[in-house]
Amino acid sequence: MRLKNTNRFVQAKTLLYILVAEQPRHSASQLQLAIVESESNDLLIAINRLENLILLESKNRGAQILLLDLYLKAEQTDEALVTCEKASRESPVR
Repeated sequence: MRLKNTNRFVQAKTLLYILVAEQPRHSASQLQLAIVESESNDLLIAINRLENLILLESKNRGAQILLLDLYLKAEQTDEALVTCEKASRESPVR
């Protein structure tokens, strides 16, 4: 169920922005905000947020998977390939 463009969605997004502003290194809040941004079609903003999150927490698989998905939605295939290569180097299949 998408909450997009509802009053509750806007309130949730605003609260997440406040939380992230107060605690910019809180990775769960950053990830959740990126999800909300992607739901409201702010793909480039969400991509930028996830790229910064991965710089802070390079092994965050949730962020890497969402980033890959958003790269593909934004038709940024080169960036998607680089993300896959980095992830496979960090966690090779056994």
